[in-house]
Amino acid sequence: MDGTNILHCNDGFWNASIPSCKATCTDPGLIDRGKRNGTDFSHGQVVTYECSTKNYSLVGNPRLTCNNGVWDSALPVCKKSCNPLPPLSNGKIHNNGVSHETVVSFSCNSGFKPLGSLQIKCLDGIWNESSPSCIGVCAKPGKLGNGTVVGSNYSYGSVIKFKCNKGYKLRGSAKLKCKKGVWEGQFPECEGKFMLCVRVGAVFWGFWNNNRKADNYWKASITRITATHFDFALLNNNKQTRRYRRTDQKLIIDKVPFIGNLLPNSSVIANQFVHPGWYRTGKVIGTSGGSLVHVQFDDSEIKWVPLGRVRLLSYPGFCSDVE
Repeated sequence: MDGTNILHCNDGFWNASIPSCKATCTDPGLIDRGKRNGTDFSHGQVVTYECSTKNYSLVGNPRLTCNNGVWDSALPVCKKSCNPLPPLSNGKIHNNGVSHETVVSFSCNSGFKPLGSLQIKCLDGIWNESSPSCIGVCAKPGKLGNGTVVGSNYSYGSVIKFKCNKGYKLRGSAKLKCKKGVWEGQFPECEGKFMLCVRVGAVFWGFWNNNRKADNYWKASITRITATHFDFALLNNNKQTRRYRRTDQKLIIDKVPFIGNLLPNSSVIANQFVHPGWYRTGKVIGTSGGSLVHVQFDDSEIKWVPLGRVRLLSYPGFCSDVE
């Protein structure tokens, strides 16, 4: 009953309101790893709950009130708390709680960048993610002499690249990565390119045409330089490329000479197509019509050779960048 069960008439007025009958609530029950305080479940009565097991916290309303046969809140539960978080090096932890469903946030100090999530949540004794780390930002790289540093982001995981000015070659890594506040690797340098002066038309030996050795023939032009060999294109019809070892230090000018410079007894190399692509040494006898050169080769053979297949022996040599 809600109200007094006895009413008195006082000068024409009842001293209280008419009582009402309210239903009693059913037993709300017990909770795992906790206990209940209160055994009266009638209307208006209150029962409370608390967790009794270590490292468990109550989730839900700890206080239930019976209201005409119905409890005003759902039964709470006991959930396991998470382990305390270690201090965050170079950063701060905000709302450092450990109970179930507690959300903890993080921030890094100036000059540091977070690696990982900035918020984690405790779920029944387990953090849903690992704590982040605060990683130092890499120092701004210095200027690259005779080159350029490409990139302005120096945070964790960022990459900067290096480019040398024209006429300079990069020595070292072309890019560096920021890792834990330190650039991973050595800074490169830009140095002047090596210039290798080689003998365009230098004497070669090699095996050609069924392994017949070709002595005293000359290559026509250099296409690539390797450590111990020269690759060159022989001037023949199918433009094949062969590799031969250099054996002589004489030089030629690798361009078609002016007909007027081909004086009698001028030293030349020439290709008269007896052996396609092979240049042989000889002497100029004379010229004809501005397009033909009369050449006596070192083996005494005399042939007319087109001007475009004659080269003068001369200095200096041909210089090529070594990449």
